Amino acid sequence: MASELDWIFGWVEKGGGPNGECWAWQRSRFPKGYGQQRISGRTYRAHHIAFAAGCGLTKTQLDLLKLQFGNGNDDLQIGHHCDNLCCCNPEHLILWTGRENIADRETKGRTASGEQVSLRGNRNGSRTKPERIPRGDQHYSRTQPERLARGERHGMYKGPDQMTSRVFELRAAGWLLREIAADVGLSRPMVGYILNGKARRPAPQPLETPS
Repeated sequence: MASELDWIFGWVEKGGGPNGECWAWQRSRFPKGYGQQRISGRTYRAHHIAFAAGCGLTKTQLDLLKLQFGNGNDDLQIGHHCDNLCCCNPEHLILWTGRENIADRETKGRTASGEQVSLRGNRNGSRTKPERIPRGDQHYSRTQPERLARGERHGMYKGPDQMTSRVFELRAAGWLLREIAADVGLSRPMVGYILNGKARRPAPQPLETPS
């Protein structure tokens, strides 16, 4: 049955997977392995689009179907018979509930418990190919330090760099925490965080200190 979403199959590679019948998604993927594709500014899992296309659904009908999706036992999900998360072959996709998905995992022995967890850990890329993980001088914090949000650019920072410098200068002048807090407009605990290094200490700035 033709669908307005059939274009999705132009971005798969047919013939892979455990049985040589999977249609592997060739574009970007989510971290867990599911394919992803944006339509009109909204991101979808590629196999959801493939399922809709295989059923002859429109994008609007897919959006209505997705309203019933969730992680609960009775919520709808689209699963893979082939257990290949990037597969977009409609013949390998099934609409079922979370409860049925769990039952399928247990039947196939894919439930994460006991020895299975250890096996997955040892097969992780950080174990099998540790040389690919940037560490030390190879980490982006060393090679591209400008990418790190510091000072006023940091989402957890509570005051401008100049204000932080003033906190240290007033403290050095013998001011009490409550006096500093009132002067710079921060809470007393935040002043303590700055002085204890829990908020980044900036380079000193030349400021006038009240006598």
